[in-house]
Amino acid sequence: MFSHCLNLRWHVAWLLIQTSAGSFVQFYDRSSQLGFALSTLLENNGNPDKLLFQLRVPSDAGWGGIGTGIRMDGSLMFILYASTNPGDVTVSVRTANGHGTPDAFGELGYNVVNTSNEGGTLTADIKCLNCTKYSRNPIDTASSAQPWIWAIGPGDPVTSNSQDADINKHSHYGVFFTDMTKSVTTGSNIPLISGTSNIHARAQPGYTHDLVVLHAVLLGLAFVIAFPLGTLALRVFRSFKIHWIAQIISLAASVIGFVVAIALSILGIEWEHFSAAHQIIGILVVALALGQGLLGYWHHMQYKKLGKRTFVSYVHIVLGRGVIWVGMVNLVLGFLLDDSTGLAAGAGVVSAVAVAVMEGGLFWTRRRPLPKSAASSTTSVPLNAYGGGDDPASNQK
Repeated sequence: MFSHCLNLRWHVAWLLIQTSAGSFVQFYDRSSQLGFALSTLLENNGNPDKLLFQLRVPSDAGWGGIGTGIRMDGSLMFILYASTNPGDVTVSVRTANGHGTPDAFGELGYNVVNTSNEGGTLTADIKCLNCTKYSRNPIDTASSAQPWIWAIGPGDPVTSNSQDADINKHSHYGVFFTDMTKSVTTGSNIPLISGTSNIHARAQPGYTHDLVVLHAVLLGLAFVIAFPLGTLALRVFRSFKIHWIAQIISLAASVIGFVVAIALSILGIEWEHFSAAHQIIGILVVALALGQGLLGYWHHMQYKKLGKRTFVSYVHIVLGRGVIWVGMVNLVLGFLLDDSTGLAAGAGVVSAVAVAVMEGGLFWTRRRPLPKSAASSTTSVPLNAYGGGDDPASNQK
């Protein structure tokens, strides 16, 4: 019994030595040279409530910072930029609604222990008194994968003592995760960034950005180029072969793009909850596009058998154009979700041009008669709900 108690005391003593020695976690992004070291202070109440951390960003970026959570919306951010006082740094605490420029947040208790602006680096040592009480994108001190975001500016100089200084959109950003259970300490010293390695932290995989690009390219090509091309191929070029080839390519791109989106959610990045309008509409659009393909095949078989349109034909007609239009709108929503307003505007313009070309081509074909020979070979209903199409009966009117 005595031996057991002695071993237990040694074990407790060893844990206290470990924590008092300064347990901390560290994230370091080598490409941007942003560093972040964090400890959670275990006090007499037994709860690690206070955060002790050092943040370091490159001064030539203009500004840099970290924030809680996996998205800007609701994140509690600590942003550094140069002060008007030589050699000093301004620590700006901010939060954001949506993906707009973050605003100063004055409801946080914290102490700036030390700052420096030297050697091309902005550094701040900070003790946050109630960060763990922040509720929008909270900090879970018991989490082994607490999410954080980081970003640095585009290089435009920022020199101000104001918490609300204007900062331009970040040039580099990312997500990382820390094991908060490894950060507990009983010492009150601010942890120092040590080296350029991650310690009990991991960065979101770099290839996730490539997956986002792949997702956008696949769905953009499908709904802005391939689907409209397939529509025009049937009506303007009178080619059923090009029509079905283009539609199959479009469906394949849509499905692969959707699978990529699912993969991104599994990786646990910003859009993991599938609650944004872009995601919900995207699921519906891809499902309807697949249904549209089945309706097209059904119509094809019915038309070959009966020689005329059926109810399925008209559903195929109306649904096809609707899916294309909504898909284009959702492309714009996707860029807005990614906070890429410039790309969203560009996608909107390209989509408007694509709609104008598609609708103009369909309108033009309605103004000319379709020869019976062409009608007999065009066995898939075009996206034209106004007659004059591949239905021989309509050509006799």
